[in-house]
Amino acid sequence: QISTVSYFNTKSSSNDLTYISDERMPLLLTIAELDTLRYKIRAITFEVFSVNKDADYIKRLQNIKANRETTWNDINKHWQYFASTPRQTEAGKKSFNSLETAFNDLKKSHEPIHENLIKLIENKDESKTESLLDIYEDSVDKMIPVLVTFGKLLDEQKTRTVNYATNMVKKSADSSNKSLTIIVILSLIAIAISIIFTYVTTNL
Repeated sequence: QISTVSYFNTKSSSNDLTYISDERMPLLLTIAELDTLRYKIRAITFEVFSVNKDADYIKRLQNIKANRETTWNDINKHWQYFASTPRQTEAGKKSFNSLETAFNDLKKSHEPIHENLIKLIENKDESKTESLLDIYEDSVDKMIPVLVTFGKLLDEQKTRTVNYATNMVKKSADSSNKSLTIIVILSLIAIAISIIFTYVTTNL
């Protein structure tokens, strides 16, 4: 009986820890990386406004474009992993749907920014640079609230993931404590039975 309790408790705790290490921790790291990349794409987007309009202006804009594309590739890679992770509860599925909508809105809001950046790069008329920058700025302004919404939902997802893992560890610990109590009780019963058996056999 004691070995059975120990086995199932150990197996349950092991399964919980395996799930946390194999599922929840990678998910949490992915969320953190998406959050970092969210700030990175914002910084790269705003970098256009600080580029000096000198002989290397177009080259610097091209570098910004390349950095944007690389960062978006990283964002999409981490998002694909995040999206492929099964949701365990209805609340989790609902939260993911909201976050997915916000993510798609963010991608859509960046499309005109990218298009306007290309127009700046391809522009050959310096007199049009300022007006093209104004158009670029307008598309950036429209993106900001979308980015804020995505960031808020991402933070909420991070909190849920941490709480889920924390509660699982707590339940596993509680289960271990209960099993330890059962083992102690069974041990005392076994000792009592042994004493009684010894007493009975020696007095026959």
